[in-house]
Amino acid sequence: MKRILIIEEDNHDAKKIENILSDSGYKTYVAENNNNGFEIAKRYLPDLILCSTKPNGVYVSKAITDLINFEQTFSIPLIILTENTNVRELKNYMNLGVDDFVNKPFNNDDLLLSVKTRLKKYDAIIRKHTQFDSNKFEEDENEPEFDDHILVKIGNRLSFVKFSEIICVTALKEYSKVNLENGKKIIVRKSLKKWNEVLPNDIFLQIHRAAIINIDFIEEAKKINGRSYQVKMKSVDESLILSKRFANKLRKKYSFL
Repeated sequence: MKRILIIEEDNHDAKKIENILSDSGYKTYVAENNNNGFEIAKRYLPDLILCSTKPNGVYVSKAITDLINFEQTFSIPLIILTENTNVRELKNYMNLGVDDFVNKPFNNDDLLLSVKTRLKKYDAIIRKHTQFDSNKFEEDENEPEFDDHILVKIGNRLSFVKFSEIICVTALKEYSKVNLENGKKIIVRKSLKKWNEVLPNDIFLQIHRAAIINIDFIEEAKKINGRSYQVKMKSVDESLILSKRFANKLRKKYSFL
C-alpha cells in the first residue's frame, strides 16, 4: 500500500484529501504542520508528498525548498495544492523541483490522476535507484529506528517530537500527558511502560509509578519527608513527587538525590 504524507494546515482540506486518497486505497498520514511535515518526510520517506500552499506561499515555499534540497527526500514525488493562478510563480515551483500542481478547489479525479501518475513514474524510474530504507509511520507498531524522536498522533495528525524537547510524561490511566519544552501539552494513548521502552534512559528517569522526567529539565529537587522528594521541573506548574521506591533505586546514580 502506497504511503502518502499530507502537509496541509487547514483541517477541513486535510480531512477531505485524506478521505479521497484513503477511499482509493492509499495509506495516508497528515502532518501537524509544515515543520513536522519536513521532519517526518526526511525520517520516514513516504512514497509521495502532497503539500498545500497559501496565496502568499512564504512558509510553505520554505517547506518545499527543504524537501527538495534534502538528499533523501529529493526524489520523492512532490505535488503542491494551490490557490495560486500566477503562471510565473507556479513555474518557479516547477523549476524548484515540484513534480506537479493541482489547483484548489480541486476536482477529485484530477487529484487522483496526478497522484497515480507520479507514483507510477516514481516506481518505474526513481525507486529502482534509491538506497534509503524507509521506517514505519505507526509509532506503536515497532520500536522506532531512530533514538532521538517519536511520532505521536494528535487527532488525525502526526506530530514529530524530539526526546530532547520532552520535559516529563505523566500517566492518565491508559493515556499519558507529555509536557514539551515549548509549553505544549500532548495527550497520547501510550502507557508509561511503553514510554520507558523508547525513551533514552541516560536522560529520562521514572520517579513515580505515574511520572517520567527528563533530568535536563530539573529546576529543583528537595526532600519533603523521610526519603521522598519533591521535584520541580522547568516550565511545569505542578511539582512531582519522587517516591521512596524510586529514590532508593536511583539515589546513587543521580547527584541531585
